[in-house]
Amino acid sequence: MTAEIKESALNTTSLRIAAVITLLFLAFHAFVLANSNPQVNIKGDANGYYDLALGIAEYGRLTSFSNPESGVVARPPLYPMFVSLAISAGDGKSPLPVIILQAVVLLATAFMAWRVAEHWLPGYGILVFFLVLFNPSAAGKVHMLLTETLYAFLLTTAIWSLSRYAGRPTVLAVLILGIAVGLATLTKPEARLLSYILPFAVVLVGVSSGTSFSWQKHCLWGLASLLLALAVSYSWSAYDELRRDGKVISKSGKSASHIRYNLAILEHMKNPIGSIQDADDRLYDQGLAHLVKIRESRKIDLADEGSVLTSYYFDRMKTHHPKTIARAVVKGWISFFASGGGQTINDVLGMKIERQNKFVFSSNPIKVLSESLANNAFWPTFVTIIGIGFAVITRTLGLIGLVTLIMRKQWPLLAILIGIVAFTLFVTLFNGMSRYRIPVDPPLMILATYGIYTLHRLFRYYRRGRQAESGRST
Repeated sequence: MTAEIKESALNTTSLRIAAVITLLFLAFHAFVLANSNPQVNIKGDANGYYDLALGIAEYGRLTSFSNPESGVVARPPLYPMFVSLAISAGDGKSPLPVIILQAVVLLATAFMAWRVAEHWLPGYGILVFFLVLFNPSAAGKVHMLLTETLYAFLLTTAIWSLSRYAGRPTVLAVLILGIAVGLATLTKPEARLLSYILPFAVVLVGVSSGTSFSWQKHCLWGLASLLLALAVSYSWSAYDELRRDGKVISKSGKSASHIRYNLAILEHMKNPIGSIQDADDRLYDQGLAHLVKIRESRKIDLADEGSVLTSYYFDRMKTHHPKTIARAVVKGWISFFASGGGQTINDVLGMKIERQNKFVFSSNPIKVLSESLANNAFWPTFVTIIGIGFAVITRTLGLIGLVTLIMRKQWPLLAILIGIVAFTLFVTLFNGMSRYRIPVDPPLMILATYGIYTLHRLFRYYRRGRQAESGRST
């Protein structure tokens, strides 16, 4: 089946259902806000983004508020600017406007995913709208100052533009695709790799859609999307370089910590003494010692330290046995697809629950998880079970949906959805968690909706068969 499917209009019934879903969504987040303290949740990575946002508001440039003389900023600029814009609309400090804005962004993400699904599976897009909004992982992260909500919107916009391109290649679709991926690069550095994949993605989607365009034209459009994405991302670098008085953004600071934690997972699987965090702490100290040795042999800039550490940790990762790496990949994927995200909601609401970080990497993960849940109060346990249950059910439906997509021969959509999920798995490595899955939850919800579609058709077929059998017997 080619991409000749026409995107259905927003009919009155769908709009009424969407209005009810939106009211329920707003009521849920109003309840969470009424029973939480947003300021308390500014910790860890959230504190880093908040500090940069305050620095932008105070000094008019991307710099730390608590340490404005620091020479290196390890985080991309777009999300701190997003947070700074939101808090500036309030009292200049409260994160409440950020949470409200992120709720609006999640609504926009759900709407974009709805339109993608409606284009290929008319009448079922509203289910995607519901699933994206009430996904426990995404719902909890709305109340945290983290990049995932904004990044998910940008990736979903890119998916929407590719879907539109499959139906009808236009300049507008290419423009939106390039801008969305360029902005995604300014939100999370791994999206830079996604930029270089764009030409291949555009050609694959365009050719498989069966449009009248030649593959050479698809190549030109793909190259145009790449150049636009790079122009958007590098324009900030050029602008910021003129304003920073020699200070630079480290392109590898977060990358080094990401590779280090994945190495810690391997080290812990090889020698399970203590926790993964203990292994990460040891690797951090060893990395600093390595930097000292490097400085003794040659001069390195502050901005290059991240690259040196990334290479060091990656080289150590390659020394592990392939069997250990394979086990880590499998367990990481299980954690990536099955983690529920209920812990975030518990944290936001102040409901204490004994955490079992990376229980999937323990020798008996089911036992560890069940004991953890049994030792906690009812409500945080209930929220955790809801989160895991939602993830497991939607992944199961997604597998059915994957088969359905193949049977319907909707190759462009299949390439888009599987491609973006595979890309995210690649950059995540072994450190699978619900937070890192949020950007690709919308495509996963589209797959789940295809599963619901198939089950619905099977049920109708079964019911008609029963009715026909009943009619013959009378």
